[in-house]
Amino acid sequence: CVLCPNDDVPCMKLTSDGELVHPACAFFAPEAKVNQDPDKVLYVRGKHGIAEARWKLKCAICKIPKGVCWQCVTRKCAVSM
Repeated sequence: CVLCPNDDVPCMKLTSDGELVHPACAFFAPEAKVNQDPDKVLYVRGKHGIAEARWKLKCAICKIPKGVCWQCVTRKCAVSM
């Protein structure tokens, strides 16, 4: 997946750039725009528009510093997932 460290291929979909992405990862990345085309293939646009700092965050769940994380929206909380 271009947005996370998990490479579970069976559930991934093709992006507009020809890469693979999990639909859930695309849904939770605010910068990604997800749409359905008539062939029922998931396309994600905006991967390159994701802020560099988000790629450097370390996930509090898996502890792997690879992929795009999003941060908690609770005030003064710095946890990223």
